[in-house]
Amino acid sequence: MESGIIRVARFIGLEQKEFVIMGIFHFPVKIISADGCLSGLSDEVDRLGARRPLIVTDPGIVAAGILDKITGPLEEKGVPYSVFEGVEPDPKIRNIVEAAEVIKKGNHDLLIGLGGGSSIDAAKAAAILSVNEVDLREFQGPREEYPQRPLPLITIPTTAGTGSEVSSASVIVDEEKQYKMYFKSPQIFAKVVFLDASILVGIPSPLAAATGIDTLTHALEAYLNPNRTAASEAMSLGSIGLVFSNLRPFVANTHKQENAQNMLNASWLAGVSMTTAGLGLVHALAHPLGVKGKIHHGLACALVLPHVLRFNWLADPDRYLPLALAMDWTIRAQYPKHTDVGQMVIQEVEELLSDIGIPKRLSDIQTSLDDVTAVVDEAYNSFLNQVNPRQATKEDLDRIMGHII
Repeated sequence: MESGIIRVARFIGLEQKEFVIMGIFHFPVKIISADGCLSGLSDEVDRLGARRPLIVTDPGIVAAGILDKITGPLEEKGVPYSVFEGVEPDPKIRNIVEAAEVIKKGNHDLLIGLGGGSSIDAAKAAAILSVNEVDLREFQGPREEYPQRPLPLITIPTTAGTGSEVSSASVIVDEEKQYKMYFKSPQIFAKVVFLDASILVGIPSPLAAATGIDTLTHALEAYLNPNRTAASEAMSLGSIGLVFSNLRPFVANTHKQENAQNMLNASWLAGVSMTTAGLGLVHALAHPLGVKGKIHHGLACALVLPHVLRFNWLADPDRYLPLALAMDWTIRAQYPKHTDVGQMVIQEVEELLSDIGIPKRLSDIQTSLDDVTAVVDEAYNSFLNQVNPRQATKEDLDRIMGHII
């Protein structure tokens, strides 16, 4: 599922390559979205012909008792399974190597990615590595297929934010080089996604806030990306509308199942949109900022989002007009001039961030960066800067970073 023309993709450690991609929309993932839908998990495992699934997750999911909601349906139908719970936040290469060894030793034929984006991204990468005897670094970047087809995946998100459950990408940290590697292929789409509010309700409000803004960022960047399609645009606007209607009440009370289910739907809509259209400068900055500042990816996105929106506004002010309707129709009614509407859209984003407790600066959370230049350099050279509506210079990036330090 791709769209538009990705003009130049730059990856650290790789030569520059040009990828010309036709405007095609293709989405091969089965999405099951309903409170309690996990009762059908064993049926989907059986439909895929799997005999020994491996659940890939993290210790926090196990400690919270969420794992039991997955293993229960499998045990009821007598499906043998194993669990790998060694995924760290911002998964590392070593996590993937360990998971791949477990897969091979257990002769597992299906992976179930359970958790936030870290667990799901780790499951995707392990699906690749377990059947391909290479250094994982050799596969970074987009590719149509791998030498050996990755194992099939079922994904079950426990946060409403990353969109990884429906995307064809995985992001893994290379600790040696201190950057996030990017993998993308139609071969790592999940076969089935379960979106069940029963495992999302009750998450900590700060996590709901950070992951919710990750969803909003995906939707906004995909909407503004020059590679957007009619389908991705509609999904972006739908996701943005759901976020603005549900994120505030969900953060205020994460036990509200209706808001939880709506946020899960906002996440997958944004996930499909970003997979189709791509992201941009927010993520170009957030990836190195998250690694070097050791902060949650969603928080990293939230810190730079309003500043990048202002930076991008000059490139295409008219693109901000439909956002006013998705966020709040009264903005468009009260501010007929497109210049006013664009600024009010950005202000609406800032008010949402404030309402859900997102800090404005790293200093607000007692965090500092030892090397801002390293963040700027990585963002500048990122392919995400190249496909941003307005390409940033290093001076532009310095100014944006100056707002959040």
